[in-house]
Parts: sequence; C-alpha cells; structure tokens
Amino acid sequence: MGFTYDMKKEHKKALEAYKKTIKINPKYIDAYNNIGNHYFIKKEYDKAIQVYKKVIEINPKEENAYLRIGAIYTDTKESNKAIEMCKQAIEINPKNDMIYYIMGVSYENKKEYNKALESYKKVVEINPRNTEVYYSMGIAYDNRGEYDKAIESYKKAVEINPQYDAYNNMGIDYDKRQEYDKAIQAYKKAIEINPRDIRAYNNLGNAYSNNKEFTKALKIYKKAMKFNTLRDALSLNIAIAYNNLGADYLNKQEYDKALEAFKKVIEINPKNDGTHYNMGNTYFHKGEYKKAINSYKQAVKINPKNDRAYVHMGTAYGRQKDFEKMNQLFQKAYELNPKSLSLMTRFVFWSRKILKI
Repeated sequence: MGFTYDMKKEHKKALEAYKKTIKINPKYIDAYNNIGNHYFIKKEYDKAIQVYKKVIEINPKEENAYLRIGAIYTDTKESNKAIEMCKQAIEINPKNDMIYYIMGVSYENKKEYNKALESYKKVVEINPRNTEVYYSMGIAYDNRGEYDKAIESYKKAVEINPQYDAYNNMGIDYDKRQEYDKAIQAYKKAIEINPRDIRAYNNLGNAYSNNKEFTKALKIYKKAMKFNTLRDALSLNIAIAYNNLGADYLNKQEYDKALEAFKKVIEINPKNDGTHYNMGNTYFHKGEYKKAINSYKQAVKINPKNDRAYVHMGTAYGRQKDFEKMNQLFQKAYELNPKSLSLMTRFVFWSRKILKI
C-alpha cells in the first residue's frame, strides 16, 4: 500500500502505510528503508538516522542504510562520522560507487583534497559514466590550484552530460590561465544550457573585458541587467567596462570617444576618482587644460591621496604658464609620494623649460 501511495505522490498516506506495516512485521526492512527515505527527503535527519540505525540493527549487512546515514552526515558537514559510515559500507560492498563518492565529498568538506581525489578516482574505476564525480574532481583540483586537471575533469563531465556548472567552472579556470577565448566559449555553453542564470553572463562579460573586447562586455552586462538580479554588481561591472573602453580609446588617441565612455562611468559612479583622473588626462591631450584641471580637482576631492592627479594638474597649470600653482601641486604630490617617477619626470621637464636649459 505504501508504495502505491508513493506512486500517486500521496506521501503522507504512504508514510502511514509503512508505519502500519512495521507494526505488523517489526523486521520488515523495506518498510523501514522507505520510512527513512521519506524523512531523508524531507531533511528530517534525526528521524531518518534513527530509522536507518534500526535497519542496521535488523541486518548489519544492509549497505544502503550506512550509505544514507553517511549522506546525511555529509550534508550536515559531520565529515568524520560520514567517512566512518562509508568505510563500514565499503566493507559490505566495495563495488558501490556512490559510497566512494559520498566519502570523497566528506574529505573535500574537510579540505583533505588528496583523499577526496583518491575516493573520486575509485568512483571512476567502478562507474566511468558518473558525471557528478568528474565535476567534483574538478572542484577538488581547483582547490589545489591544479587548473589544467580541473579543466580536464569538467570536460569529461560535460562529455557525459552537458551541465551548466561544469561549463561555468571551466570558464573560470580558463580565465585564471588568461585563456580568455576559451573562457568565452565555455561561458557561452553555460548560457545555452541555462539562459537565465546571471553568473555566466557576468563571467562572460568579465572575460570579454579581460580580452579587451569592451564593447562586447558592455553588451553582455546590459543583457544581464534585464534579469533584475545582482543589479548593483552588474552596474559596477558596466562602469568598469566603460572605464576600460575609455582607456582603450585614450590609448588610440580617440579622445572624444574616450570622453563619452568616461562620462558613462561617472553617471553610474560619480565617486570614482580614477575616472575623473582619466577624463583629466583626455582633456589634457586635447589641449583643453581648464577642463583637465577641473577633472583633476574632482579626482583629488574624492581621493585627496591621488598623487598622480596632483602631478597632472600641476602639469596642466604649467601648460597655462601658471608656474607658481604648478610648483604648489608638485610639492603636494611629493608630500604624498616622494618616490613618484611621474613627478620626477615632469619636474625635470618643467625645470628645463622654465630655465631654458
């Protein structure tokens, strides 16, 4: 009766039926296991453990009872207890791959990654099609900083069963190796599988940005904003992407485009002293020294310790032949950073120019 109710998803009635069964037959193991499984699924772990221990009392060779208790202890991060249960289960059946998997997760929870990998490799020996174990191996290798091996593990996982997390983690590892093109492809695969998970969009945008494809990064961040989650983090990333785009235009001497990008950053984050500083440099290169000075002033107002802004502001005043103001600002920059190479270079330049050396 209990099984019939379970098939009909009438789980309360099923649980009552199993309880009635063990009243009639107190040693009916299947009924106890089903009761334990009900409690397990509902995460009523204390009740589940009590029932599974009853199963072991009736039949000490019932491996699944040890396995279930081990899984509970793994979930509750009682790793030593979980490992002990798994070892007892292995004595009964050393060919059950799930026992080694749960033991591996418990070792990983303890940060004993070598032992975790030993357990995971045992899973692969028994069942080379277990996709979850390859994913877990990837995480263990990541925690050891072995990103090449982690990537290979994630690749094996997605060969068996393409899954979002494996592709996303693969992309993160490619990012760490600065293989941004491969990272981008991995994140795109993750998005194909789960087009509404914002993490992969954010990571994809970061990969484009790291690859200096700032326009593509902005497009991805803006697309992710439509999901209305992590908006603050995405706004920050959009600001960073605009700032990087502006810096790229500045390096290419496309000053008007650089200013447009920097202004977008300030719309999002007006308190970013670095962007005001970059705007100042852009105006300086355009020969608009008054605007440059105003931008540098904003930078030091936000961050009074920005010695570079004082140096460049002084240089802008020098271009306007206000050498007294220039010297004051150079002195301020020197007080903040006596070892500033930028300051020394400009000081020598202007000394020669003023003294006509």
